[in-house]
Amino acid sequence: MFFLWVVLREDFSAITLVSGVLVSAACVVYAKRYIPLRPKMLEKIRLANLLFYPFRLVWEVYAAGFYMIKLIITRGAKAEIVDINLKLRNETLKILLAESITLTPGTIFLELEGHRMSVLWFRPKTTHQLSTEEMEQSIKGVLEDKLLKAEIR
Repeated sequence: MFFLWVVLREDFSAITLVSGVLVSAACVVYAKRYIPLRPKMLEKIRLANLLFYPFRLVWEVYAAGFYMIKLIITRGAKAEIVDINLKLRNETLKILLAESITLTPGTIFLELEGHRMSVLWFRPKTTHQLSTEEMEQSIKGVLEDKLLKAEIR
């Protein structure tokens, strides 16, 4: 965090260095106190398999962004609340998927209950009804598959 602070400030003065140390320390203390990372949260997760997940998530966010631009320009979007089934069993990975879905343009996570997730989805207007599998694939994409590889069953 200190390194990032110095890079973003583009300054190597004493004030920047001291303030960087103080801000970084305050962030660490705050995170440790209010966002405790419990070892149980990371049980049954292969962390090495999540190493490239952020890069795939960024790719999916940009791809969905361009897709949403197309839908907006052509006025072809329709809002719908969809219940989707999850293959994930780990609660931490389910929450990670829910947050990833919310970060992706055109989808907003609403509720998670057991192995079902409710999502507000801006889908293309079509003349035919989409199947459940098509909707789930459009919403979850490959993100759930990547998280499944990290889950220890």
